[in-house]
Amino acid sequence: MLVTVVFTWSEVRLSAVKGVDRNLRALYKGRRRLFGRDSGWDENIIGALGEDAVAKHLDRYPSRGPELDYEGDVGHVQVRATTHPLGRLIVKREDADGAAFVLARVTEPVVVLVGWLYGHEAKRDQWWEPTAHSPAYFVPEHALRPMDGLPPTL
Repeated sequence: MLVTVVFTWSEVRLSAVKGVDRNLRALYKGRRRLFGRDSGWDENIIGALGEDAVAKHLDRYPSRGPELDYEGDVGHVQVRATTHPLGRLIVKREDADGAAFVLARVTEPVVVLVGWLYGHEAKRDQWWEPTAHSPAYFVPEHALRPMDGLPPTL
C-alpha cells in the first residue's frame, strides 16, 4: 500500500535547505556527484524531501548531524528518492544487506512512499544494471513490500 505524505510549503523549504547544506558539504569535501550526474543540487534536495517524508510518516526526526549519517537516513532506514513517476528503488552493491531501503517518489509538496525492501532482498541478479550511470540494483515497484510492513524498530 502506497503512503502519501503532504508537506506544507514551509516544510518543503526546510527540506530544501537541508539538501542545499548537504550539497555544499559534499562540494567542500571534494566528493564526487551521486550516480555520475553533473550536478548534485537537485539530488540532495529531492533526497532530503524523501527522508523527511519517511520521518514524518514514522513520526521520527530525520538524521540532522553535521555529516551525512551513513547508519541511516531516518534511524536505520535508508531512503532513495526520485522525481521519476516510474522510478525504481536503487540499491548499490556495497549497501548494507540488513538495512531497510524505502522508495520515495517526490512531486513537491507531495511525496509518495512506494514501498521498501531489505538490502539483501534487493540484490537480485535480474535487477542488476551495470550500464546505469552508476551500476546498481534497480528494483521495480511490484517487488517492494508495502509501507505498513516497515518494522517500527528500525
